[in-house]
Amino acid sequence: MEKGKLQDRPLAGIGFMVAAFVTVGIGDALAKILVTALPIPQFLLLRSLAVLVLLLPVFARSGGIHVFRTQCLRLHLARCVLNGISLVVFFVALRNLELATLFAIGFVGPLFMTAISVPILGEKVGIHRWAAILVGFAGALVIIQPGADGIKLVALMAMCSTCLWATSMVIVRKMSATESDATLLAYINTSLLLIGVVGAPFVWQPVTLGQVGFILVLAVTLVVGQWLMLRAFRMAPVGVVAPFQYTGIVWATLIGWIVWDEFPALNVWIGASILIASGLYVMWRERVRARERKAAEAAAA
Repeated sequence: MEKGKLQDRPLAGIGFMVAAFVTVGIGDALAKILVTALPIPQFLLLRSLAVLVLLLPVFARSGGIHVFRTQCLRLHLARCVLNGISLVVFFVALRNLELATLFAIGFVGPLFMTAISVPILGEKVGIHRWAAILVGFAGALVIIQPGADGIKLVALMAMCSTCLWATSMVIVRKMSATESDATLLAYINTSLLLIGVVGAPFVWQPVTLGQVGFILVLAVTLVVGQWLMLRAFRMAPVGVVAPFQYTGIVWATLIGWIVWDEFPALNVWIGASILIASGLYVMWRERVRARERKAAEAAAA
């Protein structure tokens, strides 16, 4: 969230990215504990309130209430709706799936972002990347295991949540030219708070001191995790640090094993490997296309 010059420190960038996904894993584990104990609307309300309190200094430095000034109100609303549905569905899946399995299904996200960028951003995706996207979705099917009894509903919900989130991230990319980080954070977290405010009174139950502590720690992991990712991208090029997001499945597996004695089945590892390979190939092709565009522009100059 702070401004600064881009640097060329790949090892530092990789370190920040790995730390970011350790933080994400801890945050998801805390969320899993909390959504198992609390109704989802109540949890969403408390989570969003804690995050907004932590972000108040950021909003104050960005103009206070003026942080809501925007040139893209409709896009903000679309993103908030998509993200809100995605998060509620994610929490339902989080209650019922192993942490590492849910994380592995999340690897569909970058592939879906590449696909959805065609209709939303007008970007061109070549045959190589389309092939990798299709292979990646095949890997997701390996994880969710469609069979004679159909696709497991909770796994399908996790995949739908990931695709909705990915679409909202493409919308963020579309808004990035005019909207500040503070404005993006203000709209999304306020909208999630409002969803909680509407739903929580109907399902409210007493909250223990321990749950309050978990919610506060979770809010810290959400803010710190985002800061670590931003630092990673400032320290090194996207192509260097982005692949290290896949280390997240290692931390999710370790946390799931330690806390819940969970360990993913073989199909999860096979599917995750296919998704990771597809995602890395798409990143590589995007770097190749970027170099080709630069070469063409240099030749035309």
